[in-house]
Amino acid sequence: MNLDVGCGINKHMGFVGMDARACDGVDIVHDICDFPWPIDDSSCDYVLMRNIYEHIEPKYRIRLIDEAWRVMKSGGSLVISSPYAGSVRAFQDHTHYTCPNEVTFLYFDPKYPYYYLVYSPKPWRLVQNNYVLDGNVDAILEAIK
Repeated sequence: MNLDVGCGINKHMGFVGMDARACDGVDIVHDICDFPWPIDDSSCDYVLMRNIYEHIEPKYRIRLIDEAWRVMKSGGSLVISSPYAGSVRAFQDHTHYTCPNEVTFLYFDPKYPYYYLVYSPKPWRLVQNNYVLDGNVDAILEAIK
């Protein structure tokens, strides 16, 4: 399964959409901060979080990424795209909490113990970590199981 978390009306083609709101494109109506998700363990090849991470209260973010790890198959990919911290896009929306920067997703990769050991979440390999100061942070994490 490929899962589009927080898809709203913009579900990515070929994905199962999960969102708290029932609208066109949403296949699973579920609050993504209500854990566990109604998805089997190790059932996803790909989890997509586009422009949702910044809307999640920080106290839920590690659990959110850990939950993506739970539903992910070994070696599956989590793709996160979010406005870069400090960019105009980060501040334009009143519903944004803090936005990520170039080190945010290092906290999930044991290869970076200075960050990872702070919270010791489920292990991921940071495969891609692109950012543009006036644009987005685009990260790909691969589940280590």
